[in-house]
Amino acid sequence: AQRSWGGKKLHPIVSVTVSPSYLLVASTISSVEYADGSSDRNSNSVRSDFQDFNLFVSVEAGCAYDVCERMQVRLLPYGSMSLLEIIDAPISARLWSIGLQAGVGYCF
Repeated sequence: AQRSWGGKKLHPIVSVTVSPSYLLVASTISSVEYADGSSDRNSNSVRSDFQDFNLFVSVEAGCAYDVCERMQVRLLPYGSMSLLEIIDAPISARLWSIGLQAGVGYCF
């Protein structure tokens, strides 16, 4: 759901989303460089107790600037967190991220 209000060229935007995610592949890669200049690189598939499915909730709050009638520039800080735990273990483990989204939109 996205909500914007205000009638000027600069107006606030608030957005809340829920999205699914699927784990397709889990692997480890190790790379070692030795003192004599030689190196080793190994890749191994990992099948552990990670959950294959998860849901994420994201919240964005920022502003949009109308450059003209059909073009808009947006700047939105966001935060995202998994609703389900990623591993079946006695500890609690959830994925999360924060960041900044910037974009330009044009309506045809």
